Amino acid sequence: MPGLYNEKALVEITVDPVQDYDFMYLSTFERTKALTQHFARLKERLEQEMGVPAFDEFGLPVHDEVQKIVGRVINTSTEDDKLTLESVGLFNVGDDSGSRTYKLRLNLGQCGSCSLFEGEVIVAEGFNDSQNRFNVCKVHKPVLTPPPKVEWSLIKRAQEN
Repeated sequence: MPGLYNEKALVEITVDPVQDYDFMYLSTFERTKALTQHFARLKERLEQEMGVPAFDEFGLPVHDEVQKIVGRVINTSTEDDKLTLESVGLFNVGDDSGSRTYKLRLNLGQCGSCSLFEGEVIVAEGFNDSQNRFNVCKVHKPVLTPPPKVEWSLIKRAQEN
């Protein structure tokens, strides 16, 4: 097993081998697979953070109740490449079991202020309207956790022994 050990076993650091990654040489399938796996991990994390067993599906008929949907932020405009309030949408990739892929325009008028960028995975809480838009009341983002603190003094002491 790769790693750093000392004789007194005060500290054991293991290093997982890093797979070579060069997006220029990946096929479209490999890129899509990597993005799908990343989305699935973030979706699970958001479900745990929010205490939700599962998010609502895209494309459900008009409901009066609040729904929570998860997806990647996209620009729905074909003319303008900048993300504007009118061009914000969500993209949900279908899974291998045959579920469909959806793009849904978002109405952020009731949301207040929020900062979004293309490719970001968010949970939009709101409801569908009859105009094929999702009226967003609240936006949830994954909580960013800092990496664990490392006791450098223990590592230095282990290296000296």
